[in-house]
Amino acid sequence: MGGRKSVTNHIRKLGKTGNVDSPSYFVTIPIELVRSMEWGEGQQVHIKRSRGKIVIETMNDESLESDFSDD
Repeated sequence: MGGRKSVTNHIRKLGKTGNVDSPSYFVTIPIELVRSMEWGEGQQVHIKRSRGKIVIETMNDESLESDFSDD
């Protein structure tokens, strides 16, 4: 299948959406990673910064306790 990208090719560009006064940024996540996490559309995730990296986790009670902490 020549049209498929390699699973190891996960380089993405940062995009911007929203209005000029309050934009948001986004990164697309490869479908292989979404499926391996068993996520679906509407999945709630927690985004935090940890040791200089951005971490995306499945939403749970523990993830709310350390909101945006830089471990």
